[in-house]
Formats: sequence, structure tokens, C-alpha cells
Amino acid sequence: MPIFVKAVPGKPYGNTPRVCLQIESGYRAGERLDHHWLSRSEAEKWARETGYMVLDADARASTALLVNLFETFSDFQFEDREISGADLVDDLGGWLRKHKATVGGMAAPEADPGSEVLKELFRLFRPVHSGDGDVNGGDLVSNFGEWLQDVQEKMPAITGMPFVPKVARHPDRSEYWSEAGGWGDLARATAYFVNAPAGLKRNVFREWIALELAVELEADAEIEVDAGPRG
Repeated sequence: MPIFVKAVPGKPYGNTPRVCLQIESGYRAGERLDHHWLSRSEAEKWARETGYMVLDADARASTALLVNLFETFSDFQFEDREISGADLVDDLGGWLRKHKATVGGMAAPEADPGSEVLKELFRLFRPVHSGDGDVNGGDLVSNFGEWLQDVQEKMPAITGMPFVPKVARHPDRSEYWSEAGGWGDLARATAYFVNAPAGLKRNVFREWIALELAVELEADAEIEVDAGPRG
């Protein structure tokens, strides 16, 4: 599983500023490596040579917020997963209200493609967060799902890296992590794109295998066909 790191200000050496690397993925997300460098370029060069995946230290807030949106509503990555329209009205409305001021203060869309996408989200789903009218939950599930699908195609250009849903598989068993129920069937797994689920990071099993969701779903479907009744 690739480990993503980002260059951040480190502990100064006397009056000399230094840079260190912060882990941005996996169960060690948030930890900083012990090494320190005098420049960001030196730190990033060492990280690449060592085998880490380096994130842009100047990543826009809009990028992080879009990743958070996809990971918050990751149920949409499962075609057969039932999504409650009433719950979505509440959950999406809450997410939009929570981040409304942040998105409103973002740069003009021409200078920030992530900002453009987020501002479009607020325009399209204004009734969900404004409280100005009734929202049909069934229609919202369909419309928001289509919006996520369209935006997901743009995300590699926005994030600067591949953007595909992943699931965490147990290192020793054919079980997948679910924030709701721990290790279990793929059908109830939690999908993520960049940040491993918070519960997984706190779990006693501090190792897992990150696998693309689409590949696992395809393999699971083949197993079900092979295990079907034989005439």
C-alpha cells in the first residue's frame, strides 16, 4: 500500500527553519518522520527516492474538501447499496451547511477548478441546505449520485493523482473494513479514496491491504456465479 507524505514546517534548529515529512495516509496518518531537512525540495527528493508518494504541500483547501465529500458519501460507490433518501436529505444538508462559509470564501473558479466544482454543488442543491422548500429524497439520491459520478471523472485532474475508490481488506482473512461493523463482508465495506477510514486507524489490526473497490466487486461477483446452483 503506497504511503503518502507531505512536506510541512519542522522543528527549527536554533534559529534555522527546517522541514519534515508528515504521513497523510494509512493508520499512521498525522505522524511526522523523525528526519528534518533545510528545504522542502530536499525533503521531497528524499521521500521519492525512499518510495513514498509525495503530496503537494500547497494542496488547495477545495481539493481536501472534495475528497472529504466523496469519502463521506462513499455508499454511492456501491451500485447495489440501498441509500435512504430521507437520511441523505439530512446528511447532505448538514455537510453543505457545515462547509458553506468555506466554499463561499474560496478563490474564483477560474483559478481553482476544485472551487468551481464545489460552487456548482451548492448551486445545484441549494434547497437541500437552504431550507427554502421540500426536497424529494428519492430524486436527491438519483441527482446527487449522478453529480458524484460526473465529478469523479474530473477528480484526477483536480487532485493530481489517480482517484478511484478503495476498500481495506484484512491481511489474513477475506474480510473488509466497515466503519459501521468492523471486519466483514465486502457488501457492507466502507469505501475511501485518499484517507483510510478513521475507525480502521484506531483498530487493533493496524495493518490492512488497500485494494480497488471495482476489482474486488468484480471478483466477488465471479465467486457468487461459480458458487451458484448447478443443473
